[in-house]
Amino acid sequence: MDTTALRTAIANLPLIEIDDCKYLPLNLATDTVAHVLYPHLSLTQMTDVAIYKEIARTTREVCREMGYDEIVHLHPPAVAFKQDGPYLQEYRPPQSNGNGNDENDDNPNFIIGVTFDEEIHDGRLHNPRMHQWDLAEVSRQHYKIPVLADEELLDLIERACAGDWPNDPKGIWHDIVSLCQMIGRADPATGIRRFSVIIEGLGRQKKWPMEAVITGNDETNAILTIRLGQTQSKPQNAPPTTLHKPLFSPGRVLATPGVTALGIDLMPYLRRHLAGDWGELDDFDRNQNNRALKNGDRLFSAYLLPPDKEGCQDKIWIITEWDRSATTVLLPAEY
Repeated sequence: MDTTALRTAIANLPLIEIDDCKYLPLNLATDTVAHVLYPHLSLTQMTDVAIYKEIARTTREVCREMGYDEIVHLHPPAVAFKQDGPYLQEYRPPQSNGNGNDENDDNPNFIIGVTFDEEIHDGRLHNPRMHQWDLAEVSRQHYKIPVLADEELLDLIERACAGDWPNDPKGIWHDIVSLCQMIGRADPATGIRRFSVIIEGLGRQKKWPMEAVITGNDETNAILTIRLGQTQSKPQNAPPTTLHKPLFSPGRVLATPGVTALGIDLMPYLRRHLAGDWGELDDFDRNQNNRALKNGDRLFSAYLLPPDKEGCQDKIWIITEWDRSATTVLLPAEY
């Protein structure tokens, strides 16, 4: 593919320069590539899985050719609040530290927004409920890559285990991943694998359609996500899964190892976050969140945990990405 037009368009994008290093806005570069590759498609049509993957892959390849490779997330005060987001950092050769060893350029900050698959694959992010139920062990019996369930499917598993039927999360998850592997059929147009699983204890409906999709460019960061199919109906008289009507979608819910090590139930805090209870924030940050609900910016909450035996209180942060693709729970020290 001739990338001359793409390189020219990206070269005209505004850059941010910090400490003599240049940063290219990733979202702006992606939009630019999308309009060059598909000038006659609307933004809605560009959300097709196959098209989106091509746009994302092409953006990274072209930007890498231009010297912008590592993904970082810039925050205030380094940039203005409206410029907060993911960027591609200009490559700079490592500097010698004088003792013959090259300087370690790893960014110590916790990167969120565009590298979820890599972070999950490398074990730096977990799905909190899957981690709590130790479902990864079951997944590894069937797949070499990490396997995630979306929140609606996890709610279904939780309801199935809360009734009188002798269900347990590991048993249901074993059925799901094994049937996904054995009888799932992939749609050649979208790559979505569809199959059905029988789950007892959820009222009249027993057969639940499901879908599985792989994200990531290759096996080094591939993630399999399983979700409920689009034609399913919820069981009659199913208990509500949230205390309040959510104001927005959390996307994939993830947690850092530091949070999962606390061994706490994160759902009450997640429900507060989705309901617009931003926790321990000042008026300025609360107003920023309220505006973000309307204009699609990132959402941030902070919550104090109950004190331990020594009276010390930990705090957790919950961050939902601007595109509502994922929500991450982390400790302030992990940011």
